[in-house]
Amino acid sequence: MTGEQRAEQSPSLPPVHAWKEPERWLNLDTGRPKDGIELMPVPIDERGFVKIDQFIANMTSELFVDGYEWPRDPLNTETRTDNHHFYFEAHEYSRLMNNGDDIPKQFRELATNVGRMPRQFHNAVHAFAEKPAMPERDAMHDYIRSYKLAHAAFKRLYVTAHETVNTMGLFSLRRLSVAEGRIVPQDELDSVGEDFLKTTFHRHFTRYSDAVERFRDTEGKEIVYRDHETIKVSRPAVVARKFGAIVNRKAIQIKLNDAA
Repeated sequence: MTGEQRAEQSPSLPPVHAWKEPERWLNLDTGRPKDGIELMPVPIDERGFVKIDQFIANMTSELFVDGYEWPRDPLNTETRTDNHHFYFEAHEYSRLMNNGDDIPKQFRELATNVGRMPRQFHNAVHAFAEKPAMPERDAMHDYIRSYKLAHAAFKRLYVTAHETVNTMGLFSLRRLSVAEGRIVPQDELDSVGEDFLKTTFHRHFTRYSDAVERFRDTEGKEIVYRDHETIKVSRPAVVARKFGAIVNRKAIQIKLNDAA
């Protein structure tokens, strides 16, 4: 059995063929991390916060071949998707290690500081990346405050966007129901039904427009939403799709190469 074949049998990390330079990072006899390797630095901004997008891009481009398709079997503990906290180790952020202060733990557990990724990539992060330094306590406190302010604005924006999008969909649905005879309109043009939907849409869109203005005036929104520069808040369909993870406090979905 060759070293590559033996390495393929170690499931905690990606197989040898996934790596650009497997001999640089792996012990090919075991498929485990090579002793004495230089860990990859974690990029941080001027406030001490991890630049998550850049970090993921650096990891994928430096370690793994382009276009590698990550297996994601929910029944396999080695390949299923799970959560990675971008600030680790957990005990360092605990109240016990911070004189009873809960700010570090709150900061670490925020949805924007947790990413869902394939378990093998998660293992690679811990094996080959440096541990980021804990940000200053004041910086973490300000981040938490900004998160809470922005979350309130996101929720209003998200809910009203969904209401608006759903109402837009009712137009085509009702017209199809009329055409197929499942709804009998009061007149040939279904003016009563159309007017009712238009009134409903106008009401929801007015609420949505108000939410957009509140969102734009919300302090700290940039610190929370990573793609704030590209999102078009004037489009309710885009808002309804993109803000769900923040509003529902779910971990960020990490996209690796072309994997879904």
